[in-house]
Amino acid sequence: PITSCGTILAAGAQGLPVLAATGNAWIGDFLLSGRPQYTLSFAVSCLFPAITQAYYDAALESCFAATVPTLAAFKSIVPWPVMTPSIVLFDLALVGGFATFVVASLRGISLALVALALFVLSRRPAYAVMPKFAMVN
Repeated sequence: PITSCGTILAAGAQGLPVLAATGNAWIGDFLLSGRPQYTLSFAVSCLFPAITQAYYDAALESCFAATVPTLAAFKSIVPWPVMTPSIVLFDLALVGGFATFVVASLRGISLALVALALFVLSRRPAYAVMPKFAMVN
């Protein structure tokens, strides 16, 4: 899950909960630092938590699962001064994808509402006689 602090309380059926990171170990140092709160992704997840989680579930989770080895290798060989702009670009890509996801979702909702309105309007009786308006000179 996406959280604002990068952690969750996790527990099994028995025993006390423990504090667990929501990300993979390779990016944990970044997620658990104070830096994520200054990213656009963080702002989006704070402003729109449900939509952000839906975006993650629908589009990002499988993508991240497939690319983690490559991302982890990249992070391990790239020095921090190069990693920072990479994170900024990655953050912009995530927010751009989020915007696309929202627009696509809104388009689907909008089309459904238009279809419903057309259906309702098609069921209304048509007027047989149009009212006459007096012309004023």
